[in-house]
Amino acid sequence: MSARAGRIGARVKRGDDPRLLTGRGRYVDDLTLPRLVHTALVRSAHAHARLTRLDLDRARRASGVVGVLTGDAVARLCKPYRGVLLHYKGMKTGAMLPLAVERVRYVGEPIVAIAAESRAAADDAAALIEVEYEPLPAVLAPDAAVGPGAPLIHPELGDNILYETRLAAGDVERAFAGAGRVWTRTFTTGRHTGVPLEPRSLIADYEPATRALTVWISTQVPHMMQAVLAELFSLREPRVRVIAPDVGGSFGIKIHVYQDDMAVCALALTLGRPVKFVASRRESFLSDIHAREQTIRVEAAADGDGVLTAMRASITAAVGPYSAYPRSSVVEGGQVLRLLPGPYRLRHYDAALRVVAQNKVVTSQYRAVGHPIATAVTESMIDLVARDLGLDPAEVRRRNLVRPEDLPYTSATGNVFAFADVPSIEMYHIETPAPTIAGGFKGAGEAGATGAPAAILNAVNDALAPFGVMLTDSADHAGARPAGACSDEIAAGWLRQYPALMRPRVRAAVLTITLVAGPGLGPANPIQRRPAGPAGQARRGGQIVGSSERTPVYRGRPGRARQALTPFSGSFANFGTPMLRCYSTNVATS
Repeated sequence: MSARAGRIGARVKRGDDPRLLTGRGRYVDDLTLPRLVHTALVRSAHAHARLTRLDLDRARRASGVVGVLTGDAVARLCKPYRGVLLHYKGMKTGAMLPLAVERVRYVGEPIVAIAAESRAAADDAAALIEVEYEPLPAVLAPDAAVGPGAPLIHPELGDNILYETRLAAGDVERAFAGAGRVWTRTFTTGRHTGVPLEPRSLIADYEPATRALTVWISTQVPHMMQAVLAELFSLREPRVRVIAPDVGGSFGIKIHVYQDDMAVCALALTLGRPVKFVASRRESFLSDIHAREQTIRVEAAADGDGVLTAMRASITAAVGPYSAYPRSSVVEGGQVLRLLPGPYRLRHYDAALRVVAQNKVVTSQYRAVGHPIATAVTESMIDLVARDLGLDPAEVRRRNLVRPEDLPYTSATGNVFAFADVPSIEMYHIETPAPTIAGGFKGAGEAGATGAPAAILNAVNDALAPFGVMLTDSADHAGARPAGACSDEIAAGWLRQYPALMRPRVRAAVLTITLVAGPGLGPANPIQRRPAGPAGQARRGGQIVGSSERTPVYRGRPGRARQALTPFSGSFANFGTPMLRCYSTNVATS
């Protein structure tokens, strides 16, 4: 163990690297089960069309094929679903099903699912399916979605507008009327998507005798998927088990419910045997959620010194034919709406958001939702103002930034800026079984897994980083592959060493680690909570002031607003899973 002045330029070990780099990772495609079959999908070649004919006979007779599923059959197994957030008043969207029924609404929408004894056999059978289309006018550009005579993507909705809202503060008209200068620009952002090394993949296995569904899936949200699968397929939630093995990257694209994933589960329910699907890279580009297709028209008013006085904006977000389920496709536009004023003292603001449907791949939340768009637009406008006035762009920003004496400051859109010279940090590590690790335990992060002791190490390291302190491996506790279960004794080993890490400038701190454990969690065996907190004096006068599992901890010097630390107190119902452990590491200083 050692303390370092900082991490910049330092070699930092990642606890899971040795296992993954030596080929000991275990991803969905590494898994195999008895009687496993593989899935291929026939996808739409049109952005918008009616399905007039499907010829499946040759595919059903093809070698190795064990099942062929169409939209009508899936609709009898899976409920339709809509990505609507109730607190977004007036939001609407068309219903989704795993496979298209009667109409396709984007290139790549799945139409038929084929199960065969190998992926090659499934792909060959898919090539034998004949699909006849009646092409329909497609809505591609955002303006075309709302123009006169625009084709309706979902006729039952009446138009292509999924959501509209407006946010205004101050007296914008008066501010613009008295402005020294007004700058107007229109910004467009193209579509992005995450491209993880491991594409989306899953295995679904259904046991008809007990109506139990087990799904191994590359996902960030196994608990959400458990609830979603139970609801959509009318299964009892305790009978649905979702396992996230090692995950080869995500960046946010693996927090959504995809049509092809639901189609694979429907195949498993139909066949009563395990079904695997691993998307090809081409399929990923056609079906993974996209993000950031927006058009933002901005007007900024400023005086002769470059001080912003008002801003107007019109935001159009084009999100594909459906709002993504269950997190929706409106959040990104809403973030841009609220973030455009940036960290600047802008009191007069009026902006409107319109979210429209189009015949392209569905968009939704992806890394740094809305922030890159809003930041690019606002900072470009600041640069424009500075250039036209002949001022230093850095000086223009300084003149507009929220100042320490303004804190706490509430922006025109309701964002609160408060003083905190050392932030609170929360890290979560959730564990699901990992067959390749002794004891079966791992910490599941967005892009992979770590051994349980290393999970604690990483969480504490992240929490201590603002103090210029870092933990390194020790013979007693570190390592990517724990020798056995991560017991309370191992966790306590880290906690005992924690006080010696505190620097002189850290007056006091709170460290909370909550462990949640329980074999076969369920109503008969409720989740157990065992908080562990350090005690004792830190080096050179620093003091550990306590720990708490549920009660927020507030510490602060007079006259300075401090962020409250709320230790993790969520609960997980992971029915049927042999073991779940959860670590929440929180550090706050005062």
